[in-house]
Amino acid sequence: LDGKLVLVRRAMAPAAGTWCLPSGFVEMDEDPADAAARECLEETGLHVQILDLMHLERYADDPRGPGVIIFYRARVVGGQPEAGDDASEVGFFGPDELPQDIAFPSVRHVLALWRNGQRHASG
Repeated sequence: LDGKLVLVRRAMAPAAGTWCLPSGFVEMDEDPADAAARECLEETGLHVQILDLMHLERYADDPRGPGVIIFYRARVVGGQPEAGDDASEVGFFGPDELPQDIAFPSVRHVLALWRNGQRHASG
């Protein structure tokens, strides 16, 4: 997994069939970082350790209404990749291997930030 990130192919609307970072909603009284780890496990079968906050962005293009999306950096600490919950497929991608069919402008934006950071980190 060195230098790669995990994406899931969305099984449900909106944007069914496209690739996305594992994601979901924070439950009432749930810490956002705990929610990110929970959603990753539910969608990918992978246990992750949240490392730090990567990016925060407001969105207004969701049919359910506007919101805030929080992106965290994490590392896999256990589990086996297996699509679950709202995902139909799990994939690992390096900075130059990202698929073209990425869901949502906010995800495309944060993947561009990650890709540029990975290139700088590797030389």
